[in-house]
Amino acid sequence: MSHPKTRDENVKILDDYLTMCEENNIRPVMFRVRNSDKYIKNFNKQLLEEFDTIVKQACQKHPSASFVDGWKWDDVTYDDFYDHAHLNINGATKFSTYLNDFIEQLDKQGG
Repeated sequence: MSHPKTRDENVKILDDYLTMCEENNIRPVMFRVRNSDKYIKNFNKQLLEEFDTIVKQACQKHPSASFVDGWKWDDVTYDDFYDHAHLNINGATKFSTYLNDFIEQLDKQGG
């Protein structure tokens, strides 16, 4: 469910956090962990769009911030999940490698 007041408070917390990171020369990397195709397919599209908009706006306001969308990560199989919404140890290891590769690319680009 969408609760506008709570959402607004969370957006403010995110903005404050990203500002603090900038002030301390910290490059924040936000990410959405991969879920199963079934979970993604049945996720509330309105909430997903709202989340994506909030994260996109945060990254535009705070250019040092990055977002990794694990839902677009393809190197995953059914065997990588504990259940429909959580990676098991093998899936978590694979996702951690994926995330690390992203961070290494940022470093190479001087990001």
